[in-house]
Amino acid sequence: MTGPRPRPVVYATWCFTISLLIGASILGFGWGFPVQAWLSLLIVGSLIFLVSRRHNWARWILTIVTITFLVLTWDLVRFQFTYTLFMGTATFVQFSLELLGCCLLFVPRSSSWYAR
Repeated sequence: MTGPRPRPVVYATWCFTISLLIGASILGFGWGFPVQAWLSLLIVGSLIFLVSRRHNWARWILTIVTITFLVLTWDLVRFQFTYTLFMGTATFVQFSLELLGCCLLFVPRSSSWYAR
């Protein structure tokens, strides 16, 4: 499939972008790690950009990194809820958007677009 990006890819990049902004805000402002927040913005933002430019390898890397991150930090959601309701809710929304973005990158319309 050639032509413009299919809607699932557009929606996935929006999900990942919003999730990245939420995560960087929590990291920078909530926990006081601004350098790590900027590095996250730079690295993950670059992957999101490459995914939107039809780089199949970036789609796989972003998905593998996201799923690994979700598995390794799932207990963080419970801890964030004990810290404050806002932090827990923001983390839950971030994780949900990341998972939705991963799913959208692999629906048939997206996969056929990446197949070139």
